[in-house]
Amino acid sequence: YMTYRDGRLVVYDSSCDYSIVRNEGTDKKVNLTWDYIHRKTPDMTGVQKIEGLNVISPTWFVLLDEFVNIMDKGDINYTNWARKNGYEVWPLVSNEFNKDITAKVLADPVKRQKLVDKIIDLSLKYNVDGINMDFENMRTEDSDEYTLLIKELSAKAKSNGLKVSVDVTPINKYSSWSTCYNRKELSKHADYIIMMGYDQHWEGSPVSGSVAQLSWVENSLKNILEEVPRDKLILAVPFYTRLWKETYVNGKTVVTSSAISMEAGEKAIRDNYAIKVWDEESGQYYAEYKKDGSLYRIWLEDENSIKLKVRLANKYNIAGVTSWRKGFEKPAVWNVISLMLGAAL
Repeated sequence: YMTYRDGRLVVYDSSCDYSIVRNEGTDKKVNLTWDYIHRKTPDMTGVQKIEGLNVISPTWFVLLDEFVNIMDKGDINYTNWARKNGYEVWPLVSNEFNKDITAKVLADPVKRQKLVDKIIDLSLKYNVDGINMDFENMRTEDSDEYTLLIKELSAKAKSNGLKVSVDVTPINKYSSWSTCYNRKELSKHADYIIMMGYDQHWEGSPVSGSVAQLSWVENSLKNILEEVPRDKLILAVPFYTRLWKETYVNGKTVVTSSAISMEAGEKAIRDNYAIKVWDEESGQYYAEYKKDGSLYRIWLEDENSIKLKVRLANKYNIAGVTSWRKGFEKPAVWNVISLMLGAAL
């Protein structure tokens, strides 16, 4: 007998109580995008299907306090819209980077179980397919407790037919934003580990630079593959870039930046008559211009840079790609991801 399970065609033997005898066809790569929901989930009626996209992750749930109250922005109509477009729905669960609240919840077995139960209840309420855990800026000493949370959550998720994905940063032994994750242990319990392949140069960076230089992304992938199986690893790519402003003040250069969409980056270059130059090292177009006494610099993310990053996913044969975030991309990017993901090198 043949049927579809978990997005693939499988063969089963009815005399073996429907146990799967073998899988048929090729494994489908994950192509997920995060959909940032500010306060209320919008009406998606009329929003067009994105070709190639197969998972969407609305930012629905936020841990608010140590009493495990959760902000709930879910909407069953969104799930129904996603299903009609062929997407699975894996809502994001965030701790809003609050390490103190997170520590108090993780350290208490009762609160931890309460959090697991609430996440599962919300997932069932909105009839979703999976869960995306996005706990960041945790204390290094809470690493084991976070792994335990994912273990407990994954066990209950599996019994309810739900997948669990966990967002982690690239490995950096000097940053608690990285050392709070035991990636090897997390990968034993979660279905997927998503490496956030961006913020190489972040909002408060003291120097200007690329958000996701190609060589940096590749090295980050190689490092994490020493701890996470390739069939569980997903690469998250940025749909945003940063416009850097360097101003000379009192004998030193002050660096600030703002995160902008791909289109906004192109517009800044056009409006200021700057010239784009391909930068082989970063795998991006680079431009700079002067305005009001300051130097502006930008390393663009566009269909060209995204193509190279998706190629890395193919090169290392990982489980797929995700993107932060829907709405910041140029339309051409979706065609690139769809054509490239899983294609032969």
